[in-house]
Amino acid sequence: MNKSLMTLALLLPACPFPDPFDSHELFRCTQDAHCIDGYVCRQGFCRKACTSEQRDRGDGICVPNRSCPAGFSAMPNGEQCGGFVEGPMIEPRAYHTATLLLDGRVLVVGGKRLQISLAEALVFDAQGKSFAVVAPMQHARMSHTATRLSDGRVAVIGGMASVGADFIDAVEIYDSTTDTWQELNPMLAGGRAWHTAALLTSDRILVAGGARRDTGGVRAVADTEILDVNANQWSSTDPMPEAVIGHVALTPYADYVWQVGGQTLAGFDAVAEEWTDIQSLGVPEGFMSHAAVLMTGRVIVSGGLRSNGTVLKDVLLRDPTAPSFSQWRPTGSLAEPRCEHTMTDIGEGWLLAAGGTSSTWDSISSAEIFLGDTETWVPAQPLWVGRGAHTATRLNNNDVLFVGGTEVQSGQSSPTERFIIVQ
Repeated sequence: MNKSLMTLALLLPACPFPDPFDSHELFRCTQDAHCIDGYVCRQGFCRKACTSEQRDRGDGICVPNRSCPAGFSAMPNGEQCGGFVEGPMIEPRAYHTATLLLDGRVLVVGGKRLQISLAEALVFDAQGKSFAVVAPMQHARMSHTATRLSDGRVAVIGGMASVGADFIDAVEIYDSTTDTWQELNPMLAGGRAWHTAALLTSDRILVAGGARRDTGGVRAVADTEILDVNANQWSSTDPMPEAVIGHVALTPYADYVWQVGGQTLAGFDAVAEEWTDIQSLGVPEGFMSHAAVLMTGRVIVSGGLRSNGTVLKDVLLRDPTAPSFSQWRPTGSLAEPRCEHTMTDIGEGWLLAAGGTSSTWDSISSAEIFLGDTETWVPAQPLWVGRGAHTATRLNNNDVLFVGGTEVQSGQSSPTERFIIVQ
């Protein structure tokens, strides 16, 4: 590097945070000439050039140049390959639930087929990679919740009887050891759908928000109630700070629940039975149908649908270890806008975002991986078919099972598939 270029590099603004990669990678750049010998300009910073046996994983980091079988692509560590494999065919469905049971099987419940809600229930056996039909629910429903209790039973709450039909207040408990359903007392406030249900201690369930039909039509609600499963008793509690629909519930620790959606992050203290409006999400119009997960204590929210109809590719992050924990900050965006997608923790500090609905209301087949160390996204192998309003369940062997979802163009739903990682 000549003297003038070295002077230019020294005048470039330094990275405002400690560089996690290399002590020489302290300078921003716009071209390779801004970097010293052996370094190239990637992602706006000088990085070590990859060798012939390495590749750029997509965020400026060099990893081994792994060769993968057809249908698979190299994972971010360069040591494994990941991709989707087709699973068994089942009857189509969307807006259903899929719950990992204590024995490693997955209970798939309800949903809709075309415009009709389903009472069907299936169990996926991860060992045999097959589905079996089990006892149906008493009430067909879609856009409901399913919560696994401490003893392995699953509580199914609320939902809609079919598209445009009544909202359901019924509660049913499935026991996989006896293949039976038990109906509990209905919700106090009436039927609701697109709500959340978070497990508290002593098998209590916090049901919050969602939509309900009244004389004015369908509207979002803020009321919350708690079901004591063992006592078969409901109790009303403090309402949420705002009425929300299509939000996400996260449980950072026992008896405390975060609700992410609308315009805020709200926290519920189950001991005091009160809500706190923690922090605005910075989206004045509010949003729904996003994905949100907890990973190593951080809250990560991706995509979603604004109330004005805009589909988002924004990603927000809240880090409890940072001094500005009370503030959301944007991080690396998704490659394309998506809502009604899934985002699954697949280990190694990675999140798999897959499928969803696009800004043109088509189903999406693309997938991408969030890298927790650099807070960037890299492409992943796509799904076999586009799907939105599907489920993604991480199995005990770390595969991710994808079930159902609506293909908007055809009006049909999709076969099952699994995302697997191989050595």
